Amino acid sequence: MPEYALINDCGHFFACLHYYATRATLDAQVENAGMRLVDVFDTRGNVLASNQDDSGNPWLFYAARRIAP
Repeated sequence: MPEYALINDCGHFFACLHYYATRATLDAQVENAGMRLVDVFDTRGNVLASNQDDSGNPWLFYAARRIAP
């Protein structure tokens, strides 16, 4: 099973490329890029806890910080 999916959304004549991944996958990708996941927000601006079910949210916004060398 792939770790993520890239899917063209039908909106705007399939011009919107969307990236889908689990929170654990994204957290690992952020860490591999030399950053640390700070917070995850739902579409209303609420912070989601790391153990909170986020499957009901159509969009999540991730805030990450670069790890100092």
